[in-house]
Amino acid sequence: MKTKIIFILIILMLFSLINNYSASFIMTSYQNYFIKELIWYVLCFFIIYLMSKINIEILFKYSFYFYILGNILLLLTLFIGINVNGSKSWIILGPFGFQPSE
Repeated sequence: MKTKIIFILIILMLFSLINNYSASFIMTSYQNYFIKELIWYVLCFFIIYLMSKINIEILFKYSFYFYILGNILLLLTLFIGINVNGSKSWIILGPFGFQPSE
């Protein structure tokens, strides 16, 4: 079952990369998007690999704490969040933006 999901993800990734690569020929400003997307895919597949190695019982054991952490981040967004496109849902942590509302 895991291999089927990974295979489907790879197929979708390839279609996405092909579309970005072909768009870079039309508009030169899209050349950076192809490389950024490729880096994100490699990072996400690494995270998927790490998550597959975690015992599911650990997630169940600490699920209440994850729930509390998520609610604290949502409340924190009310106070230190910034407006982006008319929505106050982003927290900026140095060079990174984090959206707990998603």
